[in-house]
Amino acid sequence: MRGHIRHIAAIVIALILIIVGVAGLVLPLLPGILFIVVGLLLISAYNPRFDYWLHEQTKKYPLLHRAVLDLQAFIERIIGKR
Repeated sequence: MRGHIRHIAAIVIALILIIVGVAGLVLPLLPGILFIVVGLLLISAYNPRFDYWLHEQTKKYPLLHRAVLDLQAFIERIIGKR
């Protein structure tokens, strides 16, 4: 039950971050890209299709790919396994 609540909370937080990020693209004081990236990383922890897409897009850039893998491992430690 606790894992199910964490799953729902992570998805809700990810969606809020993406919405705030989109607003940040228009508003000058919010770092929109940062919020969008964090929201997408949270969603990739639960969506295998998006996880695959994210890895395919970052394979071209090894440092970015390593950073994405490290961030996903950090997120999994916080919210648990998929």
